[in-house]
Amino acid sequence: MAGYAAGQLAPADRRTLIGPWLAAVRRLGDRPVDFGPRDATIHGLLARLARATPRDRARLGLACDALRTGPQPWASALHRATWVAHLTDRVRAGAAGQLGAVAALQAGGLTPTECAAGTWNAVSAAVAALTVADLVGDEELGTLLDPVATALEIRLP
Repeated sequence: MAGYAAGQLAPADRRTLIGPWLAAVRRLGDRPVDFGPRDATIHGLLARLARATPRDRARLGLACDALRTGPQPWASALHRATWVAHLTDRVRAGAAGQLGAVAALQAGGLTPTECAAGTWNAVSAAVAALTVADLVGDEELGTLLDPVATALEIRLP
C-alpha cells in the first residue's frame, strides 16, 4: 500500500506503512532467483534490459510496431509457451522471470508509456519463451524471441 499510494501519503505515514516490509527484506537479505533450465540466459537478458540505452528503447518500440502489422503467429506461440509452463510446473520460474523483467525494464529507463505501447508484451513473451525453451518448437521460440533479440542486438537460443 505504501508504494501504491506513495504520491498521496504524508512521508511519515508512508514510512509507518513500509517499515515492516523493509525490516523483513533486510532480515531475509538477497536470495538467488531460479528461472529454471535457462536461468543464465534469462539473467543475461534481464541484465541487458537493465542497461537499455535510448537507442535500444527506440528499437524495442519499432520491433513491437512490426509485431502489430505483420502476420500474427505471436499470440498463438505465447499461448502455447505459457500452457507448457503450466503443464510442466514452471509457473513459479516463469513468474519470477516476469517480475525480474519488470524490474529490468524500470532499471533500463523504459517508461510506462513505452511498456504499454508493446515493449512489455515483447519482453514478457521472450521471458516466457526462455522459461520453456527446451520444450517448445524452434519456430515458436523464434517467433517469441526474435523481436527482443533483434532490437537489443543479442543472441538468444
